[in-house]
Amino acid sequence: MGLTESEARANGWQARVVRLSRQAIDRAQTEGDLEGCIKFILPPKGDTILGAHLVGARAGELLGELAMQQRLGLQDALATLHAYPTLSVGLQQADCAWYLD
Repeated sequence: MGLTESEARANGWQARVVRLSRQAIDRAQTEGDLEGCIKFILPPKGDTILGAHLVGARAGELLGELAMQQRLGLQDALATLHAYPTLSVGLQQADCAWYLD
């Protein structure tokens, strides 16, 4: 949802990309469902989500949490409590990758 990396660049953004393989998500490991990834397209500074790509089984379950229409950023998602182990923890793990970058 939102912009792809190439669309963001075509619109003048110096897009930053954060990727997290499903292999790094504990729940995906528990279920043996390791194919896919989470990918965020972000501006050079800040945490506003320009685009998000969720690939893998049940990826649609994660869409609502991103709340792009609410203009929430990754820091907001990082502060959200998540049940463990769930796939939504993968969003938080990807948020951590942004935060530590």
